[in-house]
Amino acid sequence: MQVSLRKANALQVAINEALKGLEFKSDVSINEFQNPAQELDDALTKFNRNVQRRWNLIAALYDIRTKVSEANSTNNVDGLLADLARLEKELVFFAPFAKANARTDIKVIAGKLEKIANRTEDSYYAKAEVETSIFNEDNLTQFRTYLADFKKKKQALQDKLLEVNVRTTIELASSTVEVLQSEDII
Repeated sequence: MQVSLRKANALQVAINEALKGLEFKSDVSINEFQNPAQELDDALTKFNRNVQRRWNLIAALYDIRTKVSEANSTNNVDGLLADLARLEKELVFFAPFAKANARTDIKVIAGKLEKIANRTEDSYYAKAEVETSIFNEDNLTQFRTYLADFKKKKQALQDKLLEVNVRTTIELASSTVEVLQSEDII
């Protein structure tokens, strides 16, 4: 049975959910109205059945995982994901700078500093500094250009990854298909 990488991911999620649902109780409570030997046998049978189901599910999970890994390697998915992660880092870094204010005109800064230097009152609470951004309009435009470029590249990479995940298929082993059918996963 062939499945896309996208479907393979969904199968892995379903297998992990099935694994979480398995119960492995090693103790049993028995009251005076129950047959102790029968209760112990039933609990052990259930435990052993769930161990076998777990083995089967784990084998299916890692069969799928191995084949997905091979397909990802063939299609350079790790490289695409690394490029995507780098673009995301660049977006996070440059976004605040693209939204920054432009620096105050140098004449205004000089005037404010002169006013501070020549003030006559000695106020403890008066500002003795002028704050301004270091970025001029050209810097801000460059940051916005970077962001737009990074967003386009990110979208292109995401589209390429989606295409790879839908286009690329893996062949499930018949034993894996049997396990997934017996567990009502497919």
